Amino acid sequence: MQIIAKDFNIKYTIESGQPLTFFANYSFSGSKALIKYPLYEGFISIEAEQIGKDCKINAYSENYSNLELELEIKERLGLNDDIKNIYKSISTDPFMYSAIESFYGMRVTKNDIWQTTLSFLVSQFNNIKRIRRIMLCFVDKFGKGYFPSWDSLAKASTKEIFACGTGFRAKYIKEVAEKYDQELFSSYSRLSYEEAKKELMKYKGIGDKVADCILLMGYKKLEAFPIDTWIKRVLINVYKPEKTSIKELHKFARKQWGTLAGYAQQYLYWYGRESKLLK
Repeated sequence: MQIIAKDFNIKYTIESGQPLTFFANYSFSGSKALIKYPLYEGFISIEAEQIGKDCKINAYSENYSNLELELEIKERLGLNDDIKNIYKSISTDPFMYSAIESFYGMRVTKNDIWQTTLSFLVSQFNNIKRIRRIMLCFVDKFGKGYFPSWDSLAKASTKEIFACGTGFRAKYIKEVAEKYDQELFSSYSRLSYEEAKKELMKYKGIGDKVADCILLMGYKKLEAFPIDTWIKRVLINVYKPEKTSIKELHKFARKQWGTLAGYAQQYLYWYGRESKLLK
């Protein structure tokens, strides 16, 4: 199955700290990319070539028909997003304009809700290298090569989860896995962003930032604006809001970028980390 994805950069998208960053196997060589990621049963393999601002994607799977595979890839990689109109909406200032220019084609992905929840429970106070090591350990140990279900982690002991290097996160992962109900978590997609966030934050281990990450990349609620140290630093140093509490920064982001604040966040985060203004 082949897709020609317009205004899409696969390297920026895959490496941008979203769930596939954490558990997919991938390599980039020049303009070409090889990506393979596990499902609950089976895998999806992608061979891609970046051609300027566009990307040619060839995808394969023994578990999907070509139609199912096309739907999965387009949704997973955010290829259905009207990216040019998104850019018009969020390009409100010179810093954001430069961020878009630097990471043109990076998309916000939409991932399986459990995969997203587990990924961001692991991500707390962690770096990408360590998150990948933990997630790949989960795939190997609890998924036997596939992505581990919530049941497999619910049945595991906290000690077994801890053995993958989760540290203090083990107890939260265990508890959320025990309480995870696929139908219930799926139903949060029908709630407003604010209501869904309140529901997620009822679970221990899911705080403000983790909830927003899950809502942004699991539910594709683009109002979600995850705030960590880097994002806070960008907002304070570049945009200089009058009030700098997390609550007020959320209000600022919503006012500045509206219902596409989550897209803005991805560009602010990665460009902010590169910017000399913040070092």
